[in-house]
Amino acid sequence: MEDVSLFDYDIYLRRASRCETNHFHILLESKLKWPFKLNSKRVKGLFMHEFIHYVQHLSTLCGISLSANHNKMFLEYRNYFEHSETIELPLVLGETNPRIKKFFEYFENIKGSRSFGNRIDKISVHPEDIEKARKERTAVPVSTFNKEINQWDNHNHLFVGYYSVVESMADMIQRLFSSRVKHDDCPYLVVQRVCEAVFPEVSKDYRMMIALCTCALMDSNPGVGLFDVIEFAKQRPGVNGYYLYIHYVRERDIILPNGETLSILDMFNRRLSEYKETLNLVFGGNINYYRKAIDNAIIGANTGRNILLSLLYDDSIPVDDYIEKLADFYGYPYIEAYNLTLWPGQQRRDMDVAAAIGFELLYKRFASKYNTDCPRADNCRRNNAYEYECRFDQWAHHGPCPFTAAMHYFHLEGKTFEQKEIVK
Repeated sequence: MEDVSLFDYDIYLRRASRCETNHFHILLESKLKWPFKLNSKRVKGLFMHEFIHYVQHLSTLCGISLSANHNKMFLEYRNYFEHSETIELPLVLGETNPRIKKFFEYFENIKGSRSFGNRIDKISVHPEDIEKARKERTAVPVSTFNKEINQWDNHNHLFVGYYSVVESMADMIQRLFSSRVKHDDCPYLVVQRVCEAVFPEVSKDYRMMIALCTCALMDSNPGVGLFDVIEFAKQRPGVNGYYLYIHYVRERDIILPNGETLSILDMFNRRLSEYKETLNLVFGGNINYYRKAIDNAIIGANTGRNILLSLLYDDSIPVDDYIEKLADFYGYPYIEAYNLTLWPGQQRRDMDVAAAIGFELLYKRFASKYNTDCPRADNCRRNNAYEYECRFDQWAHHGPCPFTAAMHYFHLEGKTFEQKEIVK
């Protein structure tokens, strides 16, 4: 890892801890010390929460499928850029391209609730709602109970879906490092509430619930997948989460639209190979640093072993060692904290890291319907480098900056850009 806070390539954006658009970029709403072990428990937990989202993308069937679909969308945009002398903004292929539109519609249906207005002290789910969600490929509606008003809400449903699983899993990982975690019930505590309702014997076992989330993310519809793996686990009492995952990915089958039947593990292998190919195309054939991460994910898929779960169930490994062992396998994303930026690999050699950050920067600006600011405008203001072009016409800026570097890398120099009126 290189500390690139001294380099010109100090990239961007407003501060809010999250794993960014292409999952190769973490923004941490905190100061960060490196090496990792030097941080407080709070910062360790906060960092691991976001790092686990990066791992989820590379180590699960749902994560890799979503990432591969994003790559296909980016390829459509690259093709549009290459064959158009005039580029109309904001980008609208998500509304006009049938394949991209279908992907967005699918994710809209399975993502589930990201927020919920009421407390969630209990949930209640009906089996027929799970089966309907399976058939229609949607998140699972559940009723909620609010202790403050001592009442069930059977009309305003919470939808258990992708966000419920990824955020509950990250929340539980965070709590392994720090007990001082304050999150909204939705989506961060939804899996715990589901387990309290339908699998109470594991509802205090973070390791087992993390394993359930990992298995659920091996389904194209994680909300339904969560209830499926819970039933699978109930039939195997005494099996811990590490071995539950191995059984689940080997024994559960997926039937493809053409009638072909594959195990989850075989399907995961197929999607990883597809992802590697599309990522290489998006980055212009320059995939280097992340090639190792994907190759290691393929090795893991071939063995049926999940690195995170193997760490969780090895009591000889301190939690402070998790990050290094996971990073040895999956590498690091590009990391920005308040006080430093960390570049994975070597800056001059590993151009796929630069390409990932650069394309994210271009996409966020070109697809925005709400403002014309460069996504890293706040950074430039703080460093007294903000210029007129940063507000409207970034493509007209010719000084050294990440945006112009990305424009050069993706051969957009000399193109004409037409900005339509933004949504106010």
